[in-house]
Amino acid sequence: MSLPKSLVLCLSVLLAGCPKPPPPPTLEEIKAEADGHYLAATTAYLKGDFVAAQKEFDEVKKLAPNDPRLPAAEGELVLSSGRLDEAAKLFEAAVKLDPKRATNYSRLGYIYSAKGDHDHALEVLNKALELNARDFNAYESRAEIAFKKGDVAASVKDLLSAGEIAPEKLQAGFVAQAVKQLLDANKKDEALVALQAADQRGVKASDLFEQEGALLVENKKFPEAVIAYTKAAELAPKDPTLWEIAGELEFKQGHLKEAETAYKKSIAIQDRAVVHAAIARMCQANKMKDCVATELDKALATASGEEPRELFDLSDLLASEGRKKDALLLLKQLSEEPTEAKNADLHLKVAALAKELKDTAVVTEACARALKASKPGTRCP
Repeated sequence: MSLPKSLVLCLSVLLAGCPKPPPPPTLEEIKAEADGHYLAATTAYLKGDFVAAQKEFDEVKKLAPNDPRLPAAEGELVLSSGRLDEAAKLFEAAVKLDPKRATNYSRLGYIYSAKGDHDHALEVLNKALELNARDFNAYESRAEIAFKKGDVAASVKDLLSAGEIAPEKLQAGFVAQAVKQLLDANKKDEALVALQAADQRGVKASDLFEQEGALLVENKKFPEAVIAYTKAAELAPKDPTLWEIAGELEFKQGHLKEAETAYKKSIAIQDRAVVHAAIARMCQANKMKDCVATELDKALATASGEEPRELFDLSDLLASEGRKKDALLLLKQLSEEPTEAKNADLHLKVAALAKELKDTAVVTEACARALKASKPGTRCP
């Protein structure tokens, strides 16, 4: 007699026994899983997804609550959200867990400073630099505290220190901050020294080279200024004014060929009347009449009529070429603009040119504007 199939199946299950439960995960497996969540949290944080990052950190805490990396990692996350008090507690815990990690002290110093606790901030920032003399963030935070206290010298020193050791893309920003503070304090010589030192270290930023060039011009160091403006122009290929200034400086030194090259580079970026006027003046210096006429025509053709400097340059050029009536027309037009109502020098220039051309009506109008805009005692032509 054969057994029913259902009974056979039941017996086979009983003979096989119940399945065994899976073995518990090993410490290595738990650590690997925790590391996976930690990596996911870090990735989410770098993408700016703070909610996802916090969820992943919560998983790490479940698996490895004593992971010494957690307080600092969560501290960065909380700090990015602007929760200073919570961030301070996390980094204080991080310092206790890992007292030799300079970044923990650096972040704590930044937080204390942001909360206005400058003395406590300086204490931990100094500790950060004691542990890692190349912690540029600590220098930056310390500089900010010094600046708030009115100690420009200390602030500048720390900013320049940060600029020397920070990643390459950040160095120019620290130098720029230091230079601004020095210029605001009217310490131009120190600012120039800082800019030249950055230049020698290979820090490349158009605005720094431009500032260096301007200060060198003030010191009448024209050859060095040309080099600085050229570097600035090469790093700012869409700015036509930098090549223009380099051209003016070359022209001032009598380097006509070099000046022409710089002017043409400026025009290649943007065709402007002021540059054609500058080339015309250079042609005048070489007594090249055809060149003067050509460049003057180009200047008039490209003039916008909206820039005072442009109109001044054109009027001077026209006057020097015997076209004084045209020059007066431009200057008169500019002097009637509401924005130039207080420009006494402009009104006096209009009056002088009008007097030379015996245009008494314009002289009267220009003198009235000049006397209204100038100090008592000013005499009109």
